[in-house]
Amino acid sequence: MRATGIFIVISGLISGYLLSWVLPNEWSWENNWLENIQLLILLSGFLFSIYRYGGELNNRVARLWLVAIPLWFILFSRELSWGAVFFEPLFFDSITGPTFSSSEQVPWKPLVSPVLAVLLLFSLILFIKGNLYQLLAEQWRQGDFPLIEMLLCLTGVFLANEAEGHGLFGFANLGRGELQLMEEWSEVWAYAALLLAQWHFFKKLEAAA
Repeated sequence: MRATGIFIVISGLISGYLLSWVLPNEWSWENNWLENIQLLILLSGFLFSIYRYGGELNNRVARLWLVAIPLWFILFSRELSWGAVFFEPLFFDSITGPTFSSSEQVPWKPLVSPVLAVLLLFSLILFIKGNLYQLLAEQWRQGDFPLIEMLLCLTGVFLANEAEGHGLFGFANLGRGELQLMEEWSEVWAYAALLLAQWHFFKKLEAAA
């Protein structure tokens, strides 16, 4: 099953450039297909972490799931632009679709950074004080660490940054619509790889119990 998941993610990442030429631009708009698929993946990771935390009998492993919960929540909230997507768009472009701004539309935006800092600090302190890195190190020594999945996640992030224009090379031959499609498409598979890594980690822990 792991090999199948990895193959699907690799195929998704590779096909992004070609599909950006043929998929409708609307698919990459806010609150449309690709964004909603991203949210579904992130929500799955978030809910699965909560489920495993509540049902885990090993306190140490349970704390590891607790570390993951804020991280999934942050990624999920970020894709919602901290709630801006629930407001009316500030601007609409016929190619790239609606534009939202958390800084201009979200009344609670000043609270976002402090809340992020608290959540990240909580996860970091719990991870270090609980020596949870030893669980990861143990999987690494046993050859069970989801390294391939993590590398695929980073590849998706890299491609998304390149398409967004924040990378090293970019895609000069793609138009605005194609670039947005490739960015959102790459993010879908980056998140899918991250979820796949979590699933692999869970299965290895389950097998070792």
